[in-house]
Amino acid sequence: MKIKFAMILFIIFGIKGYAQITPQKFNKKQKVDLNQSSGFIENKGQIGDVDNKPRPDIKAVYQSGNMTIFFLPTGLAYQFSKSIYPKGYKFLDKFTQSNEIEKMDLLAKQIRYETYRMDMEMINANPNCNFSMEGKSGDYNNYYNVSWSQVGVLGVGKYNRVIYHDIYPYIDWVIYTKNGQLKYDFIVHPGGNPNVIKIRYPFKEEINLDDEGNLIIKNRLGNIIEDKPICYQGKYKIESSFLLKKDILQFQIKEFNSLEELIIDPVLKWATYYGDIYDEYGYSCSSDEKGNVVLAGLTYSTYNIASGGYQTLYGGNSDAYLIKFDKNGARQWGTYYGGIASDDAFSCTYDKNGNSYLAGRTVSKSGIAYNGHQDTLYSTSYSCGYLAKFNSAGIRIWATYYGGNGSVFVRCCTTDNLNNVFIAGTTSSKSQISYKGHQDTYGDSGARSDAFLVKFDSSGKRLWGTYYGGKNVDDGWGCKTDINGNSYLTGGTASSNNIFYNGHQSAISGLNDAFLVKFNSSGVRQWGTYYGGSGQEHGQSCAVDSFENVYMTGNTSSSNNGISQNGYQNSLIGYQNAFLVKFNKICVRQWGTYVGGSTEFGYGCSVDLQGNVFITGTANSSKYISQYGYQNLIGGNSDAF
Repeated sequence: MKIKFAMILFIIFGIKGYAQITPQKFNKKQKVDLNQSSGFIENKGQIGDVDNKPRPDIKAVYQSGNMTIFFLPTGLAYQFSKSIYPKGYKFLDKFTQSNEIEKMDLLAKQIRYETYRMDMEMINANPNCNFSMEGKSGDYNNYYNVSWSQVGVLGVGKYNRVIYHDIYPYIDWVIYTKNGQLKYDFIVHPGGNPNVIKIRYPFKEEINLDDEGNLIIKNRLGNIIEDKPICYQGKYKIESSFLLKKDILQFQIKEFNSLEELIIDPVLKWATYYGDIYDEYGYSCSSDEKGNVVLAGLTYSTYNIASGGYQTLYGGNSDAYLIKFDKNGARQWGTYYGGIASDDAFSCTYDKNGNSYLAGRTVSKSGIAYNGHQDTLYSTSYSCGYLAKFNSAGIRIWATYYGGNGSVFVRCCTTDNLNNVFIAGTTSSKSQISYKGHQDTYGDSGARSDAFLVKFDSSGKRLWGTYYGGKNVDDGWGCKTDINGNSYLTGGTASSNNIFYNGHQSAISGLNDAFLVKFNSSGVRQWGTYYGGSGQEHGQSCAVDSFENVYMTGNTSSSNNGISQNGYQNSLIGYQNAFLVKFNKICVRQWGTYVGGSTEFGYGCSVDLQGNVFITGTANSSKYISQYGYQNLIGGNSDAF
């Protein structure tokens, strides 16, 4: 039998649900992985309230992410939480200097814990219904810091299913997990009436049904989503839907046989944070053909990031991270990536075999390279790029530094149909960058930076690499490949040379223009173009459809005709807008559009199989952005769009 010792005490805040700030209730040196589901934990006396009084009315507890669910006699209490740490606070670890310990002890007294509680309350339900738990696991928890028990609460079991028997006459309520999601069924036995099921959601901030009939319940710390219900009797599906009147939910069910068992089966989801006490940044995500998703970024947190991946311990000053989720949002594994110095990740991608790639920059001398093209850091005086490959289980296959006698920022990685992998970015290094490529020398000795693009095969062998830039500043931001193995690089340029070739716009128009360039599979340039007007432009991302049409997005301050043509928005509104432009495979512009109302930035774009194109970025406008969407009003000074 596996024995697991735990010293965290679940505490439910308040009798009613509301947002509040209360002191943190656990030891500052103690951490629990909140991103892993804990199963359904029975209450044997370890659960209490903020007054240190036991709560025997709570039947069980379930924890995942920043949300805890308490099982009450006739419903659920959802408690969303967020730790608020004072500036400068960090957990004590082996790297903590002795002069920092007293400072951290003082700051620990300022830790606060913000919670928001929402309830799911069964109206007129049986408060004395029989509550049972099934599917007991082989391990258990022991709770030793229970103030109302001298010996603690020991042998607390975990289960995978809870049942409220006869919560309504001849109706059972069954709650369980499936594929990483929380689900519940109402089982209406013969003689039961589903019309008596009425659910109230007190203490929410917003509740509504979306266009697809799903239930959306919101608060400031998280959302609950219940998919449109599916009802069935035996093998036969019964037409059903939600009926919402103010904050009371019912089920509308078409004709069914009252003499047979009826199953009402919605799926319960929620949105959650990912991270811990310090800052986390999510910079990139990518999906494979099975719907798995990887998320990449930068973290300063030493806990609640890695699980089951290549590197489970925090490396140093900052670490990159890569997290894999399945199509239902359940985490499969997570890994830090970095050494004892600063490490960032700006891009991630998949190949056709389900391997994932992580790319960014580093100044760490160890913990980065493995069986790759460049196994050593050229100089600790400059940041260096890196690329790492992982298999579907999160095991590192190979990794490489990429850089020389200047700084290297790898901002993007992508793969082609043959599982070759590309990296792109910006460099001031005059060595170690180019190899058998289009431009083998740095653009100009006086230039501060050049863009670059590099191609590796699936084993990490460099096939070719090229600078791209002229006598002024050039930055590489995005890269992509098409179905024929051609590759594309986009960015921003202030150079009047080395950019244009057989393209749409032959000369730079302002202080800085966007650029887009196409190479064949051997690294030979096919065409290159400026894109901009009299103001300033930066190309941030590109995408390619199945006909080799290529799209570019970025931001612009130009008000003349260098940007728009037959597009959705044909004039600049405000100071700066995002832009989106489409070229065919020989760089003839098909259309171009502004997007925005005051100050907008376009950062990413993508194309689906039907040829629809999507862009994302940051918006400061209260108009001209949203239409028929999930959130149609701006939430703050700036929002994502």
